[in-house]
Amino acid sequence: MPDSYFKKKVKAINVKEKSISQLLAEMSETAYQGRKLGETVDVWEAMIKEKDLIIIMGFSGSMSTAGQWKIVNWLI
Repeated sequence: MPDSYFKKKVKAINVKEKSISQLLAEMSETAYQGRKLGETVDVWEAMIKEKDLIIIMGFSGSMSTAGQWKIVNWLI
């Protein structure tokens, strides 16, 4: 395996009252989809700060039938 897989140590989330942004920041230090969700927030923030950026959104049709149509509508 490439060394890049082992650069970040997994940390447990501290269970206490916190904001969503704090929770997502901590999730980026966990594993699997928690980490991916936290990393996605970092990418989203970087994209928002970019001045000349075009965001193209693609999604599968099953997202609408899976109850995610409202979030897709909000993103558009």
